Amino acid sequence: MNRASFGVALPRLSFSATLLLLFMGTAAAAVTVDTTVDGDDGECLVDCTIREAVATAIPGETVVVPAGTYSVSLGAIVLDRDLVIIGEGARHTIIRGTGTPQRLLIVAVGASVEIAEVTLSLEPAQLNGGGIHNDGDLLLRECWLRDAFLT
Repeated sequence: MNRASFGVALPRLSFSATLLLLFMGTAAAAVTVDTTVDGDDGECLVDCTIREAVATAIPGETVVVPAGTYSVSLGAIVLDRDLVIIGEGARHTIIRGTGTPQRLLIVAVGASVEIAEVTLSLEPAQLNGGGIHNDGDLLLRECWLRDAFLT
């Protein structure tokens, strides 16, 4: 029996449509931050802080940070793999180091990181260094930098 006898007609896909479907299956997913407090319980199942999103993201993945003011109070967030971190505009997405962190972010050797559409801030302003320590490749796109970002 052939498929037509069951009334099922399967469409034929062009070569380009087949390639598109293959590439769509391999596209990097996104991890979305859903809490403004800092924390790290090692997963993003119940809640997902910026620190947890970065730690659980696979190389090449995008970390989406919705509008809001996000606290980083447990020390610098280490970016040790290729990632994109994107907010909803520098006016609306603020990542603020609070307490006594000397750094907000550390980009590790070999990591290629793009950060876009966020404000990065240390408060209170630190006297002992800049907010980002970069040993990798870092692209800041449409970001605002406030307090202690010059060393």
